Amino acid sequence: MFCRSIKYAYLIAVIFVGCFSSLASGQEKQINTTAVDPINCWWKSDKAAVRVGEHFNLTLTCQVVETEEEKVVIDRSAIEPNAVSLVPYEVVSGKTFDDIISGYYRFFQYQYVIRIFEEDIFGKEVPIPQLEISYAIQRKADSGQDVSGYDQRYSLPLYTIKINSLVPKNAKDIKDDVRGSFDDVERYNLHARISYITAISFGIIGFLIAIRSLLLTWRLFRSRSGAVPLSGIVKTKTIIGYLIRELKLIRQEKLNSGWSEDLLIRMMTVVNIGGSIALGQPVIYKKVDVEVHDLEGQLKLIRGFFRPKKILVSSPLTVEKMSLLVKDKEAMSYTQGYRRLLQSMVEASVLLRQFRYGRDGFPEENDTKKLDESLKLLCVYISGLADFYSWPALKMADMSKRLRTWRRRTAWSH
Repeated sequence: MFCRSIKYAYLIAVIFVGCFSSLASGQEKQINTTAVDPINCWWKSDKAAVRVGEHFNLTLTCQVVETEEEKVVIDRSAIEPNAVSLVPYEVVSGKTFDDIISGYYRFFQYQYVIRIFEEDIFGKEVPIPQLEISYAIQRKADSGQDVSGYDQRYSLPLYTIKINSLVPKNAKDIKDDVRGSFDDVERYNLHARISYITAISFGIIGFLIAIRSLLLTWRLFRSRSGAVPLSGIVKTKTIIGYLIRELKLIRQEKLNSGWSEDLLIRMMTVVNIGGSIALGQPVIYKKVDVEVHDLEGQLKLIRGFFRPKKILVSSPLTVEKMSLLVKDKEAMSYTQGYRRLLQSMVEASVLLRQFRYGRDGFPEENDTKKLDESLKLLCVYISGLADFYSWPALKMADMSKRLRTWRRRTAWSH
């Protein structure tokens, strides 16, 4: 009994769907077979009355039917601005606009700049010559090929222009028509798109600024509770970038004129600041005016565009303290590459101090090979230090730290 009820319900559903489909297809056929004019064109002028010899715009707009089954094909060669004849009017210039497709219609438009030089036309209504447009209806055959019908002609309606007098008798009003053409529509659309993109861009910038402000506020709140320390006035990655640039300058000056005492001092500054950053030790910042000269052991940073400021960065780290920190248990937990970086910093610092403050004084040419090798290694390791302080590396380190903390808390809870 239950199976028989299911069969009856299924049969009723099939009959209902079939009736609905036939009704919908009948309505669709009724809509698709509605009779419409295959082509419709009209004139429009920007001025209702002109003077003899005055230039004015005359716009021809046409609407043709275009569907998947059939479309109207126009012979546009006779209405191009360089070929159209509107005697007694003279076509001075003209332009063509891109077609616009809306629903089942295609719209195309031509705009002519014309004038008239004739006698005995003052105060008269001079009609635009009756222009004929040749067209054919192209239908799609069962085989899928397009088949064109016989040529037909469409005559534009009468349109008159008053010459140096009142408006024509068939004018709807006494005002000049100010409605735009397809070109105006395209221009307005372009302006609208530019304004839209600009608004979105400013909105995104404002959103990013708001997010950054919230992050800074959150970090400030966390720093007050002692969870996250406040960062310095200059990012660590920025300082590393200046260290790399300073090493490149030292290398270039060394190739040009050899080693000098000034290059040794600058290289010691790079080693001290780089060692402090690598070991997580604090560096000293000092904001000064651009005219203030930097002292020995200070690295200058220029910040700001409109009102530039000089920031002098230095490090209180000594060679002895650097050696102790490198041998510390915490430093031994670093990766092998990072420990090699720290060890190269210590060796470079010891070597530079020996040459700078040793009894033998400034090294001879034969003793500068160690300096060359140390400078080469510093360029490599400082660049590697920049990779350690890149955004992905910092995020990975932060995630690892959070994971270790979570594991430690989980172990304590058990």
